[in-house]
Amino acid sequence: MRQAFLILCTALCISSYAQTILSGNISVSDIPEIITTDLSTINTVQDLNQRIDRGGQLILKIGKLILPQELDSFFLILDRLELSDFEIITNGNEMTIISNKIISKNTKIKSYSEKSNDGKNGSDINIYNIESFTGLLKIDLSGNNGKNGARGHNGRNSRSRYGIDCRSPAKDGRRGKPGGNGGNLNIFTIYNPIVFELNDIIFSTNSGKGGKGGRGGKGGRNSGPCRVGHNVVAANGPNGGDGNDGSDGKIKVKSFKLSDLLQ
Repeated sequence: MRQAFLILCTALCISSYAQTILSGNISVSDIPEIITTDLSTINTVQDLNQRIDRGGQLILKIGKLILPQELDSFFLILDRLELSDFEIITNGNEMTIISNKIISKNTKIKSYSEKSNDGKNGSDINIYNIESFTGLLKIDLSGNNGKNGARGHNGRNSRSRYGIDCRSPAKDGRRGKPGGNGGNLNIFTIYNPIVFELNDIIFSTNSGKGGKGGRGGKGGRNSGPCRVGHNVVAANGPNGGDGNDGSDGKIKVKSFKLSDLLQ
């Protein structure tokens, strides 16, 4: 009887452990909600452990996940996360992974799929790794460059009939937009953080460069009835200043307790 009970219990335990395998280009909605729901309803460490276990195993392979820009934050909370030849584009969203085991093979996490001059900050990534991390993970949280400043307005040409110098000075070029900040990578481990193999993570988080200042506008010209300095152009406006560069992101490795996630 006891042996039969053990067999039945084992079967139920196995069947209750969820496994999700996804490949190709996927969306957030393809991932079970039990994995992507945040921690707002979790109040105790016991609840958190149950939530992690219920997440089961998620395998993402040979494909890509692009997070919507309006998402703001994205969670993966589960027992085991396996990534193989997979790429995640966070689109500037903060991303948090809470997992007992993480296995990565040729995986990339990037703030943006390609560089642009919108000055957006890179993503912040938080990884809470409870038991083990295996493999190689490439993370690029660089911010985008700032947009170049617009050119200044041209000066107005003369229109006076009274022989005075009536040229209009040109306007200054517009200042370049600031570059985006690089995102931060925060790794939290329950086991000794000193032994965490940072060699397993290739990390870059460069700041975006500030946009170039716009060129000054062209000075107005003397023409027509303006006879003083006939056909002489006023000085061009000064160029605008360059935008400020963003700040580089940082990587930190810290120890943590599960209760820290509930604060």
